[in-house]
Amino acid sequence: MMKVGTYPIVIRADLRRWRALDRAQICSRLPSFSSKAMPIQVGEDGLVRAPYFDRIENIISRTCKTDIDRELVRAAFSYAWVGHGGQKRKSGEPYLEHPLTVAEIVSEWGLGAEEVAAALCHDLIEDGEIGYQKVTRENIGEKLGSRIAELVDGMTELGKEPGFKGTKPSDVEITNKLLISGSKDLGSIIDKLADRLHNMRTLKWAKNQKEKAESTLYVYRRIADALGMWELKREYEDLSFQWLNPELYRKIEEKRQQIVEESRQRIEDIAKSIKNKYGTDPHEAILEIRGIYEICERMDSRKISLDQLSPSDVWRINFVVPRRQDCYRMLSIVHEYTHDPKEFEDNISNERPNGHQFLQTYVAIPGRSLDKPSLRLLVQIRDKKMQENYRIGVLSNGGETEAVWLDILLRYIKGEKGLATSALYDKLAEVSAHMITVTTLTGKQLRFPYGSTVLDFARRINRKVFLFAATALVNGQPVDFFCELENGNSVFIEIDKERRSWPTLEWREWIRGADALKTLRRALLFKMVNGKVIRKTGREIFDSARKYFEEKLRKHYLHLHAIRLLETELFKEFLMGKGIKSGEDFLDKIGRGEIDVSDLLKKFMEGYHEEIKKQINGRRLLRLKVTAEDRVGLLGSISALLGSEDINLNLDTVHTRRYREGELNMAEIVFNVEVVEGKASVIQALQIDNIIMTTDGVRNVATLSSEEVISFIFQCMEEERLK
Repeated sequence: MMKVGTYPIVIRADLRRWRALDRAQICSRLPSFSSKAMPIQVGEDGLVRAPYFDRIENIISRTCKTDIDRELVRAAFSYAWVGHGGQKRKSGEPYLEHPLTVAEIVSEWGLGAEEVAAALCHDLIEDGEIGYQKVTRENIGEKLGSRIAELVDGMTELGKEPGFKGTKPSDVEITNKLLISGSKDLGSIIDKLADRLHNMRTLKWAKNQKEKAESTLYVYRRIADALGMWELKREYEDLSFQWLNPELYRKIEEKRQQIVEESRQRIEDIAKSIKNKYGTDPHEAILEIRGIYEICERMDSRKISLDQLSPSDVWRINFVVPRRQDCYRMLSIVHEYTHDPKEFEDNISNERPNGHQFLQTYVAIPGRSLDKPSLRLLVQIRDKKMQENYRIGVLSNGGETEAVWLDILLRYIKGEKGLATSALYDKLAEVSAHMITVTTLTGKQLRFPYGSTVLDFARRINRKVFLFAATALVNGQPVDFFCELENGNSVFIEIDKERRSWPTLEWREWIRGADALKTLRRALLFKMVNGKVIRKTGREIFDSARKYFEEKLRKHYLHLHAIRLLETELFKEFLMGKGIKSGEDFLDKIGRGEIDVSDLLKKFMEGYHEEIKKQINGRRLLRLKVTAEDRVGLLGSISALLGSEDINLNLDTVHTRRYREGELNMAEIVFNVEVVEGKASVIQALQIDNIIMTTDGVRNVATLSSEEVISFIFQCMEEERLK
């Protein structure tokens, strides 16, 4: 561009360049494909949605088995889309790429819809923004459910290491933090491991690369090992090592590649020879190449140099056979080669602390001798289940993850010196001491936390047994589903083959395990009609929750007035303190199994009585009249019930009039009670009404003072009469 005086002159070359730039920018914003099923959608930030929708649908097809799971994952994706709208990673790519990739990893590991949803939303609390407002844990809970909020909150807390203020925590402190979180809910720690994996894969764009690599190698890698997630452990090691010692990493990588190219055919021939001797049963030989960090550790332990590396240091053959007993058959075939009995390990009979099981032996490369370690080949043998456990560890146990996790954790801590503080071990050991063992009719032993019930047992068997449980036997005797299990019990659950039974809200109070609770929450969104499972409407969920809540209010003399209670100032404040915005939201959460009603009411009543004690000087008299069949002890029973709820009856004010009504002797009793002024007064009025109405023989009740309370109680009574 040139200037003449103060005016710029645009030359033809500039115009051509600018037009080319414009065309490139326009083309870069246009998607290259579309369809009726996946129309082109462009957000305000110019981000094309179609490719992301395609990836989400792939996750859903792999992870979700029910409509509710599919809806949950789609809702979580939409929430993440809005919350991260317009944000970019340091690499320049859309921020949404990170949570979506983490969700893909979690899905590939075989976790469920809730863990995938938490992975999609895991950065919203720290980095998300909707309508210029920061996203909170409460927002996520309101949109996606309480467990999603708990998982996201757990990941956020775990992510605060090691960069908090003050003294940098030690590896042991960080590890303890992770282990304790994992012992509470394994989902949060698995999601966090996936988050760290993607961060390490994109570490070149991050700050503090060495610090992140160190924490990954010395902390996250050890957690993956404790969980038995071997593939993840190896990837953590190599991703970290290439940043901590890039020069040595490069040299080992080059040497490994050279050895692999020179020896691959010979190793494949050995594996094929052994495989063919086994027979026709389905089995496979997997050739594994050791990781870079693994080879480095081997060099240190064997005290050899880079030039001394051989195929024995690089290769490992893994034979996978159908059944456990086949492992020993394969071993006899492998041992036809020259081997050293001292090098043999039976890790099937004595499994590793992290749960891995396999047979391990070293054989001589054919035509060579075992005398030289460089000429030995490592062989491991597993069945299919052991192989899956070798890959993804604790996740291969399906619905039994919560049961095996604590045992694995304790064994691992025992075997790793300096990993855990004595306080952590003592705490976990105390929890473990409260584990009980029960058996199925087939003799299989299952472990449960102390206090677990028949319902927890049913879910451990499988979802079908839990959902259609009809009767339960403990030690051959029929029991209800809420029976607590004891050590040594033999348990059997019979299912309803005609599919007439279905879980109820009452089960919520008698479930201890996370897996059973998760299954119940999903089941409560459906109902059983003529043997078919049908989804409930929002109104049905609300109504069932209201009835259940009113039933629980009976023990506190507040039955029949659930909606009235929810409208009181004191209860509203209590719910707000729990992060619940309204009575409607509260009942919805009850209906979805997200709230333990009995526990919540217990805490509310404790606060309610504290409120009464605070207002001890603000009491006033309320005059009541009771009409009932004349009998001894009527006033005493009323007085006892009132007293149990901190309502004092003034015996000096009692006036009784006796009369006959037909053939009955009747009594009209008028008396005063003291009630508090303020937030608790309306609730006390409800209690008085119900206490007197539930006293045997009482036919009616009326207040004789305080127009506000009179009006309120009569209104409640009239509503109940009309029902």
